[in-house]
Amino acid sequence: AEADVGLRQFMASGEWTQVILLRGVNSLGNDPDVEVIYANTPDRPLADSTGKFLRGASFTISDKPPRNRNVLKGRIDNGVLTTEPQDIVLTQTWGQGGARDIRGNRTKYDFRKGRIRLAFQPDGSVTGMLGGYRPVFDVIQSPAIGGVGSALVAGIDCAGYLRTLRHLADGIRDPKTGKCSGVSSAIRIRALPAFVNDLPAKTKTAAR
Repeated sequence: AEADVGLRQFMASGEWTQVILLRGVNSLGNDPDVEVIYANTPDRPLADSTGKFLRGASFTISDKPPRNRNVLKGRIDNGVLTTEPQDIVLTQTWGQGGARDIRGNRTKYDFRKGRIRLAFQPDGSVTGMLGGYRPVFDVIQSPAIGGVGSALVAGIDCAGYLRTLRHLADGIRDPKTGKCSGVSSAIRIRALPAFVNDLPAKTKTAAR
């Protein structure tokens, strides 16, 4: 629960805001071929006086650094959307500080062979998971950025944590050595209905 509260603040501040845009959907019950845009946006979600995120807000997708835009292929079976395995990258920004503020160092959600599985709910929301293999060090980016404070205040042993992750690594296998450098990871997803504006289509100009 504490982790949920801590991570929620990054969504509320707009630092990690993510959007999902579905294209080519003929039915939310069953559709064998849909396009899923999973991306970052610089827009902050709207919230009520209790901090609860509001439905129907407007967001615009951005892929300008440090943000990312992922185009995934998926299908819907009995109201459940599942995407095909593909690398998925989304930005993280630890705090809104300036260049000297370590919290402003940007990191990434880097899911190799990532897949999204979402169930459409009667109220229009979706719930599910994003899973895949993450580089082992990525998993401890937050306490690593915290430095000595992570050990003294939170009691986190980054070296021990990293050693354990490397021992349990089960993905991103090096074809030459056979050694894995990634560990199975997942994050929970709950999304509310919103208006999402995608990037404008690129136009080609005739050469003169």
